[in-house]
Formats: sequence, structure tokens, C-alpha cells
Amino acid sequence: KKADLLKLKKKYYLQAIFSQRLRFKGFTKPWQQRKLEELCIRVGSGGTPSVQHPEYYNGKIPFLGISDLSGRAVSATQKKITQRGLDNSAAWLVPKGSITLAMYASVGKVAILG
Repeated sequence: KKADLLKLKKKYYLQAIFSQRLRFKGFTKPWQQRKLEELCIRVGSGGTPSVQHPEYYNGKIPFLGISDLSGRAVSATQKKITQRGLDNSAAWLVPKGSITLAMYASVGKVAILG
């Protein structure tokens, strides 16, 4: 019964927020509708350096994987690649504070990169 009441409360709050009857403190202007691509500097999936080239790995460049997305922020990665691995793949460097969104496998995981 308690779970049902919480689901109902959640539904109410979501409806109130999206209809703009309920606003976050300090936000009074109407919402603006935007496409995600208008708010992003770069969008797309990266590319994993070929594992056939061991010299691409165990470098100093953090390489983000889905398993690194376990909370709201990422401060370290399990894998690191070399500059050669970066240069020979579709991977790219991402600025600190960027938002990442998992598009494959664990769809919907989001984190801020540290």
C-alpha cells in the first residue's frame, strides 16, 4: 500500500512539474523547448581502440566504459589508453564536467565526468 501511494505521489509531482504548476526555486520563466543537439558541443559514440594492438592500452588517458557508470559522477576509469590508441580509434577527449549518457547496453545511465 505504501509503495502504491509513493507511485501516485511521484505521478502527481511529475505532472505538476511538466505542466509548470510546480517550479524549482529560482525558476520563474516559461520553459524553452530545445533539441538535445542544440545544447551539446559534440554528440555521438566513441570507439574502442583495437584490442589486437596491446600498445594502445595501459597508457595515461582514461578510457570510459559502461562499467565505469555506477553513480552520478565518474572520477576514475577501469581502463586507460595510450596516445597512439586515441589516435588510431574513434575515441576522443572529453572535457571535465561533461555529461555522458550510455546509448548501448545499459541505456539511460547518465554521469558527470570528473
